[in-house]
This record gives sequence, C-alpha cells and structure tokens, in this order.
Amino acid sequence: MARKRPSLRNYLIDGDQVRDVLPIIDPPPNSDEVSISAFVEGVLSACPLGRLDPSTWAVAVAARLMELKDKPLSLFDLKGAFQATQDDEIVSVLERAVSLKILSLGDDGEVNLNSPSSWSLELKPASSWTDDLAAIMVEDDKNMWLPLLSQSSLASLDIDSVKTSFNSADPVSDQFFMMRKAGEALLPITRQSQIRLPLVAVIKWSEKGNSTVFFGDAS
Repeated sequence: MARKRPSLRNYLIDGDQVRDVLPIIDPPPNSDEVSISAFVEGVLSACPLGRLDPSTWAVAVAARLMELKDKPLSLFDLKGAFQATQDDEIVSVLERAVSLKILSLGDDGEVNLNSPSSWSLELKPASSWTDDLAAIMVEDDKNMWLPLLSQSSLASLDIDSVKTSFNSADPVSDQFFMMRKAGEALLPITRQSQIRLPLVAVIKWSEKGNSTVFFGDAS
C-alpha cells in the first residue's frame, strides 16, 4: 500500500520527519570555472520569471541554487533559506509553488524543481488588478481611490511610458500620483524627475475620464 503523502503545512510547522538543515545555498561545484553570465542564464532558464509573483519566483530560484549542490533537497532546506520570513508566510508560498506544479513533493519530504514547461500557470482575470492594488494601499488611499479607479485603464508600469504620459498630459485636467513602496501613501507627481525607481504604482487621474493606472505587468 502506498504511503500517505504528508501534509506540507504540518511537515514544515509541526516538524514531522524533521531532517538536518543543510547550509544555506553554497556556491555551485567548480564555480571558479563557470562565468557569472553563464551561471545567471542557467538559473533564469530553469526559473523564468514569466507570470510568477516575486515570492514564488524566489522560492523557485532558491530551489535551483540548492539543486546545484547535488544533494537531496528537502522542504526544511528550502524553508531554511528564508529565515527572515515568518513561518506562515513562507509555508503559504511553498504551498502555492506546489499547487502550481513548480515544485513536486515526494512522500519523504524531498522536493524537486519541475521543468518550466510543466508549470501550471494561469493569467489573472483582467479585473483582479484592482484587488492587487488595494492590497498594497494604505486605508485612506484605498477608500478614496478604488471607487474612482473602477473605470480606469491598466498599463504596465514602465518608467519611460509613465514619463511620456506625464509630459503629454493636460496640466489642467490631469494629475499624477505615485506609490514608491507597497504600503506607503500615494504622493503627487509634480515634475518628471520624480518618476524613478523605486516605484510600484502610478495613477494618472484625468477629469476628462481617460484615467490610467500604471501597475504591474498588464500582459
């Protein structure tokens, strides 16, 4: 009879079948013989960013780097690479990676990074970007802006595109606001030099009704 697959959450939090944690990400074998560019290209080939959120992509990259040690990879090894992250948060990310078939989990807790061709990724519904934006807004901005943005168009957050839109905007009817980091309040943009990284969202509010939100990847 096949062994029952262990619960991922119980395995990580309750400590079922605890194994020694390997050192966090050593250099790959013969690293002196591998150019930096070739090494980076190899990692990105195994872990393309694509439509992955940053947290899930970070887990995929960590798994790939650990695979280069040519030793069996366990959930505890992978979880140990994110020691500064709260348990519930990293467990949720690992569960998402497994559900998307980015990682596969063996009965004994060993983890494999699957080929990107087998990943089960789906595009988000077009309407979900407002939920994603709301999740990183402070409460006052959320209450004020979300009702106003329901009819706005979405554009990818590209610095050059934002600058072009700013420079061609009507100074009477158009206003621009930016969020530098998630969880920070929106600030007005009054000059082009303010449009620079870090930047997670820009709102172009137009009294003419053609408002635009520059946020994430609209593809």
